[in-house]
Amino acid sequence: MSASAARRSGGAAGAPPERAPGPDSRLRHLVSAARSGGLAHILGSLRSALSAEVAFFDLTGNVLSSAPARTLWDFERVLAVHRSADASAPLTVLPVDIDGDTVGLLAARATDDPQQLLPVAIDLLALEISKLRAKQSGQAQLLATLLEDIFTKRVSDADAAARLAPFGIDGAARHRVLVGWDPTAGPGRRQLSWGSIDALVQDRPDPLMRARIGDQIVMVVPDDAMVQRIAETLHAHLLGAGRGGDPSSVRVGVGLAHAGTAGLRASYHEALTAVHEGGGVRSPKRVDLAGLFVMTNTADSLRDLAKSILGPLIDYDRVHNSDLLRTLQVFLRNNRSIQATTEALYVHRNTLRYRRGQIEQLLDMDLDDSAHIANLWLAFAILDDANIRDGE
Repeated sequence: MSASAARRSGGAAGAPPERAPGPDSRLRHLVSAARSGGLAHILGSLRSALSAEVAFFDLTGNVLSSAPARTLWDFERVLAVHRSADASAPLTVLPVDIDGDTVGLLAARATDDPQQLLPVAIDLLALEISKLRAKQSGQAQLLATLLEDIFTKRVSDADAAARLAPFGIDGAARHRVLVGWDPTAGPGRRQLSWGSIDALVQDRPDPLMRARIGDQIVMVVPDDAMVQRIAETLHAHLLGAGRGGDPSSVRVGVGLAHAGTAGLRASYHEALTAVHEGGGVRSPKRVDLAGLFVMTNTADSLRDLAKSILGPLIDYDRVHNSDLLRTLQVFLRNNRSIQATTEALYVHRNTLRYRRGQIEQLLDMDLDDSAHIANLWLAFAILDDANIRDGE
C-alpha cells in the first residue's frame, strides 16, 4: 500500500484505522465523571457522548447544571414535553426519581440515544442528589438540636444568634415558626423528602430546611407573603408522608412574626398553641400570655422571684410534710372551683377551705384578688418551665 493510500485509510501502513469511542468507553467515561466531579461532570460527559446540549432542572425551573454551561433553555417547553411525552419534539425529557418522588428533569436536545446512556445518567444524577441530601440531613439534625436549645432556653440569645447564621437565619430579623404534626402517623410514615434541590447543589443554606424535634416538624421562615404557601406545602407533604392516615388529623401551626431568638421561642409557643386548636393550617386564635412571657424571658432573676413568692409554701410543706403548694396549683388550674379541686385532690370541702386559709396566711395574699392570682399563676409557670429545663 502506498503512503497516500495509507493516509486515506486513516493511518500508517500496517496500523489499524482509528475508531470512534465505543459504547463501553462512553459508559465508563460517564461513570468516571460522576465519581470525580458531580453534576457538572456527569452532564459534560453526557453532552460529549450524545453530541447534544443537556441540562438538569429542579421542578421549579432552576437549572441545576447544564452543558454547555451558558446554554439557554425554555423550562416551560421542557415541562410540556415531559407531561405530554411528545415523541415528535426535538427534545428528550426524563424524570429523575428518588424513593418514588420526582426531584428533577433531565433534558437533552436529542431524540436518539442508541447507546442507552440517558437511563444511566438518570441513575447517576439520583445518586448525586442522594449524597447531597444525606449532607442536608446532617445539617437538619444540627439545626434541630440548636432550635431545641433555643426553645428550652439552654443557650444564651447571643450565642444562639451566632449559631443560627450558618443556617441562613438572621437572629435579629423577624421570623415565624411553623410546627407540623400528625398524631396518627407511625414512625415508618414520618420520612419527608422535601427541600430545596437548588440550595443543595449550590451548597448554600436551604431557606426551607425542616428540623425534626420529637414528633414535630419545625421550620423557621422569614416573615413575608410566602409564609402561608410554605405552611400549606408542609401540610401537603405531611399528608403525603402519612399515606392511609386521617387527613383531618394533620396539623400545621403558624406562629406570629417576632424578631430575635426570644422571638423564635414566642413564635414556637404560638405555633404549638395553634396545633392544639385543631387540624389543617392554623394561626393561634388565643395566646397564653403567661406561657409566652415565660418562654421569651431568659432572666434567671425571674426564677428567684417566683421562688420568693411561693417560698413560704415550699418551706412549710418541707417542714410539716403537707401539700399546700400542690393544693394551690390544682386550685388555680381548676379556675378556683371548690368542687373541681376537691375531686382532683380527693379531699373534703372543709379540708380545702382550711388549706386555703393556711395558704392565704402564709403568702399574705387574697385568693380572690386578681392581681395576686396573676402573680401566683406566673410564678407556677416560671417554676414549671425552669424544672423542665433543669430536668427536675
